[in-house]
Amino acid sequence: LFGEVAGPWWMLWTLPGKRSHWFVDVPTAVAAAERIADEKKQNCYVGVSLSEKDYGPNVRLKTGERPAVGIVGMWADFDFDGPSHKKRGLPPSLDDARWLVEQSGRKPTVVVHSGHGLQAWWLFKEPWTFHVERERHQAAGLAEGWARLFQGKAAAKGWKVDSVFDLTRVMRLP
Repeated sequence: LFGEVAGPWWMLWTLPGKRSHWFVDVPTAVAAAERIADEKKQNCYVGVSLSEKDYGPNVRLKTGERPAVGIVGMWADFDFDGPSHKKRGLPPSLDDARWLVEQSGRKPTVVVHSGHGLQAWWLFKEPWTFHVERERHQAAGLAEGWARLFQGKAAAKGWKVDSVFDLTRVMRLP
C-alpha cells in the first residue's frame, strides 16, 4: 500500500493489546507484520492514513488531536455473511462482495481477502499529503463520498456496508 512512501509515518496496530507500531519504510513494517503473524494470537491492522510522527505504542491517529497528514488512496471494506459475523444484512457471499468492489467503475489497485471480507484499495500515483486543514477536510469528504457510493449500491440489494471512511481507520491485514 505504501510502496516507496518515505517521510510521513504510517502505522500497524495490533489487537488484543491495542499497540501501535509506527514506520517510515516498507521492509521494516513487513518484518514487523511477519513477527506479529508468527505470534498467532494477534490480529494486525494497517492505518489508512499518514502521520506526521511516531506517536508511540499506546496512541493512534485521532481526528482533531492527532490528525492524518495524508492518504495513499481510497479504500473500502466489504464484510460478507459467514460464521465470523453476527451482523445481519451483509452481502451473502464472497462473489457478492466482489460485485460491490466492481461498482466503483474503476479497477482497484489491490483487493485483499482479510479472512472476513474484502478490502479494496484504489491507490494514487503519489500520496496526497495535506498542507492545509482544507485539504484534510477535502480528503475526508472524498473518503465519505466513496463509502456512501458503495453503501448505496449495497442498500439497493438489501445489504449493509460498514462506514469505514474516516481518516483514522485501521484495516485488518490477512
